[in-house]
Amino acid sequence: MARKGPSRSAASSLTPISRARSSGGAGIWHRGSTNGPRSRPPDILARVERSLDQAPAAPVASLVTRPRPRSAIWPGVAALSSIAAAALLVVLVTRPLAPMSPPQPAPSVAAPLAPTLVASITPEGKGTPVTAIYDKNAGTIRLTEASLTSADHSAELWVIPADGTPHSLGVLRTQGATALTLRPENRQRIAAGAVLAVTVEPVGGSPSGLPTGPVVAKGVLSPV
Repeated sequence: MARKGPSRSAASSLTPISRARSSGGAGIWHRGSTNGPRSRPPDILARVERSLDQAPAAPVASLVTRPRPRSAIWPGVAALSSIAAAALLVVLVTRPLAPMSPPQPAPSVAAPLAPTLVASITPEGKGTPVTAIYDKNAGTIRLTEASLTSADHSAELWVIPADGTPHSLGVLRTQGATALTLRPENRQRIAAGAVLAVTVEPVGGSPSGLPTGPVVAKGVLSPV
């Protein structure tokens, strides 16, 4: 019995590639054939190998680490710090120094004030009393105006301490108040209770250093 060819329905299910392969006698059936072995083209391995040889090599990741770029901020900060330090140094160098205050003198301790001694020298006869004030710190004795003698004589002032010996303190002025600076030895004799006396002496005072004329006024020193 003669072999029948493929039916119309089977032939119509062949793809164009299958038809071309069947016409060349290769006996290859593609998808859509219902019978016959499935075989691959004999050159497919060669084409795969050629495609692998011609494919570009995949890039290999580089393990070399690149240095991190330096930030431009820190050099700027360092430069600003240097400028600020230089400016501060200039200010410290050029700024005028504050004037040094002179040393203050040590506070002086004031000497205690000695009591002031006063005497009212009263005339023996008629006349106005003479007021005498002794300043121990200055060593001076001041008297108000006295009219106790005539113009051709002098009125001399004496101090009579506790021992009763008179010591001349000086001659009073004929007009106006009198101020006498005492010698150191006479300052020691001026004390409360001492007597001040006025005598009439030749012009310029007693030549002997002792009273030669009468006592015309006297008074006692007392503290005030």
